[in-house]
Amino acid sequence: MKHWRLPPLIVLLAILVVPAADAAALCVNLGTPCRQYAAVPVIFQGVVERITPIDEYPDRYFGSMLAQLVHVRVERTWKGLKNVTAVDIVTLGGPGRWVEDQFPFEINQRYVIWAEPSETGATLRTSACLRTRPLKDAAEDIAFLESLSQPASGGFVYGVVWFTERGLSPSFKPEALKDATMVVEGMGTRRETKTDASGHYRFTGLPPGSYDVSVVLQGHLAATRVDYADAHAPVHETPVRSAVVIDGPRDCAEANFSTQSNGRISGFASVEGGRPVGGVVVLAALVDEVRRADAARERSRPSYLFSGKAVTGADGSFEFTNLPPGRYVVGVSLDHNVASDHPYPRMFYPGVAALEDAAVVELQRGEQVQIGNLTLPAPLTQTIVQGSVVGMDGQPAVGTQVVAVNNWGASAGSMFTKEDGRFRLTLYSSHAYRLRATLRDKQGAIVSETTLQLDAPEGAGEPLRLVLKPPVAK
Repeated sequence: MKHWRLPPLIVLLAILVVPAADAAALCVNLGTPCRQYAAVPVIFQGVVERITPIDEYPDRYFGSMLAQLVHVRVERTWKGLKNVTAVDIVTLGGPGRWVEDQFPFEINQRYVIWAEPSETGATLRTSACLRTRPLKDAAEDIAFLESLSQPASGGFVYGVVWFTERGLSPSFKPEALKDATMVVEGMGTRRETKTDASGHYRFTGLPPGSYDVSVVLQGHLAATRVDYADAHAPVHETPVRSAVVIDGPRDCAEANFSTQSNGRISGFASVEGGRPVGGVVVLAALVDEVRRADAARERSRPSYLFSGKAVTGADGSFEFTNLPPGRYVVGVSLDHNVASDHPYPRMFYPGVAALEDAAVVELQRGEQVQIGNLTLPAPLTQTIVQGSVVGMDGQPAVGTQVVAVNNWGASAGSMFTKEDGRFRLTLYSSHAYRLRATLRDKQGAIVSETTLQLDAPEGAGEPLRLVLKPPVAK
């Protein structure tokens, strides 16, 4: 039985961020129970009685590996075992040595185990990529496995619907969406059902064919939307409709969905005199989030401002979508990061520079608020700052990264020097900047670096010359 895993390089990167319990997230073809049933030769329920480390196990992909031998007392069998009361199962990895195939078994815990013959043939082998999971998390698996003893009554479609408030603060988490209306259409039928308290739904008795499954967005619900505070970055919206296929009378398909609040704030941006301004990035942020980010900057600590983005149309209109409830301020350059799409100093609605003077928008869940006109200040003047970076020997420093950070701690641009060691950055008047040039080796370690303070970039008429120095010991 074959199951595909991610390439070793991708796995190595993922290991840094994915805990062992989430190993299944790295499996690219983790099938639904009914489709996995045909591919996996052994399926049973059991309780782990002991776990023995294996120092060298002959893995088919990576050679000798650390592994574990798991002794399981068999409680119930669905496929592949007859008159067996206990089995030994191999799973790769061990304490402190996680690999993507490892399954985190625990002694005295019950599991629904999907297994295949091991390399040695004397034991079975399992992994997160085969659907093995704790008994408490295996309701979908057991429902299908138990249905095999009954006459085929048609395929089924199932899944879960999540609700996650848009991430406009460092802390947010998904929750199951209860009582969401689900619709399945196809093969001349249309049926509805509701999600249960855990956000799950199921349509059963479906004849083979193609179907569309969808979430009915009622009340405050909207499709999950991700955008960035960049006029050139695409907006991604997660579909709330999915096409599925039922191949046979026992086949199944899984369709999961994600939703958010549909709160909206809209307005109009203009310069003095009322002329509309198009193509400008406007931000909406929670008041407390702005205060948090500002406080971090005042302590000279890097800080990312969580915010929503809207880009003004030709008529100056803008609208923020999928906003969670909260107290908002709206404006330009709220993160102090001035760019060509918003070349303005920080300005809050209705047209004030200080957060304390800004109008606060109290947004309820699912509410739509029109705030009126945001008066923009005069745009800042672009200034081209250019120069060269040389090493301690006076020769051009090729491949040196030059980064500009303004006096608010916001990155204002970066580039790598070319063959002649030259750089060219677009900065803005009325800001002070610190230029940092850093040369690294192939392993990423700093070889040499230097910094230069620019209190007024518009005054830097002559090309700058940055001389690299040995890194300062920390």
